[in-house]
Amino acid sequence: MSLAPAAADLLRGADGVYWLQGAFRDSGVGKELSVDTAYLREYIEFSRSLNFAQAAADLFVSPPTLRAHIHALEEEVGAPLTVKRVGQLELSPAGRLFLKRARAIVKLVEESAEECRALAEASSSIVVGTLDYGSLRGVADACAARFPTGSS
Repeated sequence: MSLAPAAADLLRGADGVYWLQGAFRDSGVGKELSVDTAYLREYIEFSRSLNFAQAAADLFVSPPTLRAHIHALEEEVGAPLTVKRVGQLELSPAGRLFLKRARAIVKLVEESAEECRALAEASSSIVVGTLDYGSLRGVADACAARFPTGSS
């Protein structure tokens, strides 16, 4: 089964956590997919050691919480992200692909947020509202006369 992206949006929750939400097609049937970027960061950290206890300690979460988050990602993706071979945990082929994409998504979210913050810091605007449009026109004309735009 392969999921093909149809559309995707970055959404920011009230808690400040970004979500990647997109519509995916699965054999022609649409499936809504929502992934918390915090879970992606946890998966990236987990993939470094492939040890739930160690990764959980590094992330300041409990191992059962980390396991639940990884399991939630597996449920969303529809494929196991890890396999156990010869007593050791390793990333499955889907897990390796998901890791590559998770890194790219987290990087995109971080870059997007930084660009938006920079734009907000460099921008300023003023909103003027009035119910008396006649007097506003006079103020606008006076401002235009005093501060010409210098258009060529």
